[in-house]
Amino acid sequence: MFVHISPETDALGETISTLKFAERVATVELGAARVNKDSSEAKELKEQVLLYASHLSFFGFLDEV
Repeated sequence: MFVHISPETDALGETISTLKFAERVATVELGAARVNKDSSEAKELKEQVLLYASHLSFFGFLDEV
């Protein structure tokens, strides 16, 4: 992580806050990267949302989907 700090005395509070945040970020450990895939349940829920949105649109409660 790169942080930008200012030598201006007016920015002292922001500089301290930035440095504290950078210190916290440095302690974060990331897990292994993995591919995000939609489960069948998520796909089914997305289809339901589209269906309900089209019904709302048909009855004038929502702009066209």
